[in-house]
Amino acid sequence: MRSTVAQRLENLERRVSLLEGRPPDRGADRPPALQSPREFLMSHTGAKRLADLGLLAGYFIEVISGKESFTLDELNEFYSQAKEPRPKAYRDVPYQNVRRGVFRQVGKIVQSRHAHNRWALTNLGIARVEGGFADAHPNLPERRSKAAKPTDDAGSTGGNR
Repeated sequence: MRSTVAQRLENLERRVSLLEGRPPDRGADRPPALQSPREFLMSHTGAKRLADLGLLAGYFIEVISGKESFTLDELNEFYSQAKEPRPKAYRDVPYQNVRRGVFRQVGKIVQSRHAHNRWALTNLGIARVEGGFADAHPNLPERRSKAAKPTDDAGSTGGNR
């Protein structure tokens, strides 16, 4: 019995030394499983406007899917994969986001007589999505509203009296 205990102990020590010398598990290096477009939309509840939904779609295509840019057709494909109704004015969504400074046009693809614009996210667009759609951005100056017009000292707006 004593010899079997010694043999088992030696066998266990050999196995432990092999395990300790083994390289670490590579499972930690694997990228996380990709989210579906639907899961991505459900996890980002800060989007309130159609332009924000377009920004989320662009973020998903570019950052999560790993593409450098996207077209309007790819945005439509995102809506269908997410099982969301396509916005009625979906062709205007990229242009709205360009005016907001979260998209930029990066080129055109010509396919059988039709040119398709390619869009990419800006740093501001990435920051808005990752910041939960916070309106303030530290690098942008505050905008003045068009309704606030300067007046002279007497409070007159300069009209005829």
